[in-house]
Amino acid sequence: MKHTSSTTSWLAAGVVLLAALAAGGYFVRTALQPLPSAAPTPAAAATSAAPAAIPPVAAPVQHPIEQVETEPPAAAGSSPAPVLPALWDSDAAVLESLGHLAGPDAARLFLTPQVVTRIVATVDALPRHGGLSPATMPLTPPRGAFPIEEVDGRRVIAGANAQRLAPYMALAEHVEPAALAAWYVRFYPLFQEAYQQLGYPRGYFNDRLVIALDDLLATPLPAEPPALVHSGQYEVWADAGLEARSAGQKLLLRAGTANAARLMQRIRVFRAIVAGQALPERPVAVP
Repeated sequence: MKHTSSTTSWLAAGVVLLAALAAGGYFVRTALQPLPSAAPTPAAAATSAAPAAIPPVAAPVQHPIEQVETEPPAAAGSSPAPVLPALWDSDAAVLESLGHLAGPDAARLFLTPQVVTRIVATVDALPRHGGLSPATMPLTPPRGAFPIEEVDGRRVIAGANAQRLAPYMALAEHVEPAALAAWYVRFYPLFQEAYQQLGYPRGYFNDRLVIALDDLLATPLPAEPPALVHSGQYEVWADAGLEARSAGQKLLLRAGTANAARLMQRIRVFRAIVAGQALPERPVAVP
């Protein structure tokens, strides 16, 4: 595995790809739904979506972060790993490292405050069947209205949507899953702390992440663009089976089949690393 000497590169890479897991669909959802007049903080919004009751006994950890293999141990005599920032004070480090890696424009795509908490809240919500709160999303929406076109009498996502998502897809595909996993392991304490603060004091974030990734990888990719229909203020899938899918799966579908397939390829590799095991082979064809 290629060694990455810059911890700041890992930091920026991790933030980009973890956020991008939900990015494409978020852009669609925020374009279709009005924002609340007074958005709560990420922590408050995420806590409101947590289970009503916390189990009295913590569930056994399924995927210990200590068992995740990323890269060989640092050579003797190398510089010690930098001290992690406090979670509440980590935004500056996250955005600064992202700016060093991908330029200031990339850093501007992220929403503050609490970047790490926003990522954790988004990952936690992906396998659920409710909507995602704009108050907890880590990325800004793209410019312009969400495009819809009519094809053979069916309302579908327009091809122009791919251009709107191109900057975000470019960021996601610039990140190597192995580098992301190395960063994620190094900075895992921040993710775990944020997850516990969101209302899961006995929870284990890496287990929740694997659940979310598995759910995303189960997203069906229709051969043709699925039809949309009006429902009140929103556009929903005409196919009731698609509309009943989890938030994460619907978000991937709303990013477009081609974008979804490209993201799923990278998600599969990342999932195998952070889960400490390989998934059965199931290649994803990119249209």
